[in-house]
Amino acid sequence: MITLEEQQTVLKPIFEAVTTIKTVFVDFPDAIQRGQLPCIILSAGEAEYDQVTRGAHHLRIRRTWKAILLAEEAVLGRQFQAEQTTKPFLTSVPVKLAAYPVVKLADGRSFDLRLDKGRDQGVLTIKYNDALYTGTIFYLYTVVESYITPV
Repeated sequence: MITLEEQQTVLKPIFEAVTTIKTVFVDFPDAIQRGQLPCIILSAGEAEYDQVTRGAHHLRIRRTWKAILLAEEAVLGRQFQAEQTTKPFLTSVPVKLAAYPVVKLADGRSFDLRLDKGRDQGVLTIKYNDALYTGTIFYLYTVVESYITPV
């Protein structure tokens, strides 16, 4: 079984490969420094479990991931800042992710990275630790399948 942590480990460099992303966090940081922006905070969301499609001894886990983009600190009174700083990522992030339909671990195991039914929330102002940032939230899915040995 490919663990959640293993998925995070191999998803991180995919997000780091998006042009102009400076930092990718796999845990929520206590603080974000200006030099770390734009950044992505990768967070595991809900999952669906399926033991019906391929049989009771086969577990399929489809996990939702949130990739929270903080593009830059929001400046009050600066019109259209969120649009200017976030729009380029609304194309570059999904295009980069789509280039990895199957993600391989160093040991040869793999899982699917899916954008079908994925989405983003458009241009947003996001509050994080009492600071405002321009950005968006991307939703993507991973699918891990594993044979379960009966007890």
